[in-house]
Amino acid sequence: MPVYYFDWRALADPGATTAVYMGLKTLPALSARLIAEGLPPTTPAALIERVSWEGERRIEGTIADLPVRVAALSLVGPCMLLIGASLR
Repeated sequence: MPVYYFDWRALADPGATTAVYMGLKTLPALSARLIAEGLPPTTPAALIERVSWEGERRIEGTIADLPVRVAALSLVGPCMLLIGASLR
């Protein structure tokens, strides 16, 4: 099984934008880790379910509150997570 190492400091760059494919299950842990690595909690973030399909849903917030917003919904389709400055 491959082991992946991430440059967390680069991912926590407030000037960058990060896209995570299939990011629904990892959202809470990823959010917490990015904030711990220095990403401001007010950084914009969005989770998009079923991107470009009929029934697309977009949940927007900050990296700090997005996990709570998403947990309140019943998302079942594939999701893309976007985090960063370009969402302003």
